[in-house]
Amino acid sequence: MPELTTLPPEVLDEIASWIPLTEDVVSFALTSKTLASVASPRHTHLRDIACSRAALCVWQLLSSDASLARNVRYLTICRNYSSDSIVPMPYMKCASGCSHNFALGADFAGTNDVVRQGERLMIAALKNMSNLILFEWEDIGFNEIMAHEEPDKQDIWSALATTPVERLIISEDSGCVIWYSQVFSVSNLVIFDYTTEVMVWGAEPPVSPDCSQLVALLRDRCPRLQELFLQFTAHPEEGFAPPNLGETLFTTQWRDLRAVRLQTVASTPAAVASFISAHPGLRSLWIDDWFGCSESSLLPDNFQYNWENTIALRLPLPPGALPNLESLHCAPVQATGIIRSILSSDPAGRMTDSTLSVTVNVRPHLGDGGIEDLEEFILFMKDLPPTITVENREDVEEALHHLRWFRERRRENTAATVAL
Repeated sequence: MPELTTLPPEVLDEIASWIPLTEDVVSFALTSKTLASVASPRHTHLRDIACSRAALCVWQLLSSDASLARNVRYLTICRNYSSDSIVPMPYMKCASGCSHNFALGADFAGTNDVVRQGERLMIAALKNMSNLILFEWEDIGFNEIMAHEEPDKQDIWSALATTPVERLIISEDSGCVIWYSQVFSVSNLVIFDYTTEVMVWGAEPPVSPDCSQLVALLRDRCPRLQELFLQFTAHPEEGFAPPNLGETLFTTQWRDLRAVRLQTVASTPAAVASFISAHPGLRSLWIDDWFGCSESSLLPDNFQYNWENTIALRLPLPPGALPNLESLHCAPVQATGIIRSILSSDPAGRMTDSTLSVTVNVRPHLGDGGIEDLEEFILFMKDLPPTITVENREDVEEALHHLRWFRERRRENTAATVAL
C-alpha cells in the first residue's frame, strides 16, 4: 500500500475535504510538507467563514471559484462591525479599507446598495457550497433581496435550500427574516435553532405569528431532527401572544430528537405530555410556563395577567417518561411531575445508572399558585436520589422566602384597606 504522501495531489485534496473541522484540517496539514501544500490554505482557511453580507470580496471569491466554495462547512452571517469575523485572508487581495475589515476598525457601514450587491454574490456563492453543514444568521433585520420580488425568484434562503445544510441557526431582532422570505424552503435539518423578537406592536387583542410555514418545515421536511430550539421574544404590551403549536407541530414524532428548548411557545398539558411520551430519547428539555398552560391562559382577558404569574400546570405523564433525560429546565410544578414520572418506573435504576441535572424556573411574580408549587417542589426535592441534582436549590428556597413575605405584606395591605 502506498504511503499517504505519495498519493496524487487531487486524491489528497479529496481526502482533506472529508475533514469537517478547522482544527482537524490544521492537524492534517501539519503532518508533512506534502499535506500542508494540499490542505493550506484551500482547506485550513475555508472551513469556517463569518462575515457580513457587505463583505463583497469574500462573496466575489466564493461565487467565482466553486473549488474553494466547496470547502466551506460553517457559514455565519454577522452584523456590521462584528468582532467575530473569519475570512480567508490568504485569498483576500483587496485594499486594507475593504468592507471585510470592518471588525478591525475600518470606517465602514453597509449601505442598502452594497448589501444588495453582496447578497447577489452571496446567492451565487451558496450555490457553490456543495458541502455546507451549518448556516447561522446573526445579522440585524432581514435580507434586502426577496425572492417574491425577483424575476428569478431567488434570494439567500432559496439558494441555501440548494445546499446540504443540516444545521440552521437564526438569531435576529426584527421579526422579519422568518416571515418575509423563503427561509422555510430548506429541508432535512438535524438542528433548527430560531430566536426572534416578534414585532406586532399594539395589536388588540394580542395576536400570534403565523407559524404555518415553520410547522410545515419541521413536521414534513425534517424527519432526522435531533435538536429543536424555538424562542419568541416579545412583551404583552406589544400585542404579541405566544403561538399555540400543541395541535400542529407537537403532534410530530422525530425518531432522533435529543434536545428541545422552547421559550414563549404555548401548548396544553395534554399535548405536552403526548409529545414527551412520544420522545423517550430526549436528553435535554428546556421549557417555560407557556409550554403546558391552559387554553384559557391565552385568552385576551387573561393574557396580560399571565405574563406576570405562573400558568404552568402539572403534566399528565405516564410512568417512566423520559428515561434518558440528563438535563431539565422548567417550572416547579412541571419538574415535580416529570421527575416523579422518571422515578416511578425504576427508582433504583435512576439512582445507579444515570444522572439528571435540574434547574427550576423561578419567575419574579408567581402569585399564590406559584407559592404552592414551590412549597411542593421543595418538599419533594428533599427525598430525591443523589443522582438527581437541583442546580439552583438555594435560589428556589430564597424565592419561596421572598414570595411568602410579599404574600403577607399583600394580605396586610388588603386588611388595612378594608378597615378604612
